[in-house]
Amino acid sequence: MTLEQRLGFSASQALGIVLLAGYVLMLAGNLPGHLSYDSLIQLHEGRMHVRESIGPALYAWILGAFDEVIPGTGLYVAASGFLVTGSLLSFRRLRRQVSWLSVGLALLMVLTPTLLIYQGVVWKDVLFANLALAGFACLAQAARVWDGPRRPWLALIGALLLFAAAAQVRQNGLIAPVFAALALAWLAWGRSGWRSGLVWGGRRPDPDPGAFGRHGAPGPAAAGGARRGRDAGPAHRRPLRHRRRHGGQADPAAGGHTPA
Repeated sequence: MTLEQRLGFSASQALGIVLLAGYVLMLAGNLPGHLSYDSLIQLHEGRMHVRESIGPALYAWILGAFDEVIPGTGLYVAASGFLVTGSLLSFRRLRRQVSWLSVGLALLMVLTPTLLIYQGVVWKDVLFANLALAGFACLAQAARVWDGPRRPWLALIGALLLFAAAAQVRQNGLIAPVFAALALAWLAWGRSGWRSGLVWGGRRPDPDPGAFGRHGAPGPAAAGGARRGRDAGPAHRRPLRHRRRHGGQADPAAGGHTPA
């Protein structure tokens, strides 16, 4: 009898329970969030819709948007922290079977200051890291379905939006989209070659699926079209052996005659 049969649940389910429990523990110990002077200034800017500092405008807008739903930063802390928890939960789908070792590692990870304390700090640096992690999680999901029947467009659009936001909530946030572009190029290169890697991935569709063979050689449709094109030209442009086939006479289909 396996460990999963004895416990009644799988390692993937146990991993999800640990991550969600760590998320709830983080909220219980940090809500409504810890604010510094910069956080207070940007919350004021988002609430009053004014610019009084050099902080990123998007971060002030995000704080103001959550403040309009529930006054304060509690809802923002919950949403920002779930970016991390949701990203870690999504990694379970990258493998067919989750190891029990990952459950123990997750238990240690949710007790580290990075997930237990800093997720409750209302800083643009924390949101930048969470958005970047969620963006790379979307790229990982795109890689999972890249060659399958389901196209990765939804995951790629999510990654685009997340990295765009990450680039705007911190002054040097553009570093994340740069590495995301490198990861996407590497992914496309491994699937479709270096040219697709340069342009971002995805194969260029052929105008006619039968026009080319497997390795770029003319396929049956292209070869048949070429033969029809040669046979449909005027009689004086056809090969000499084609006219000799009629005993020196004009081709009846051409409607002409051969000079004596």
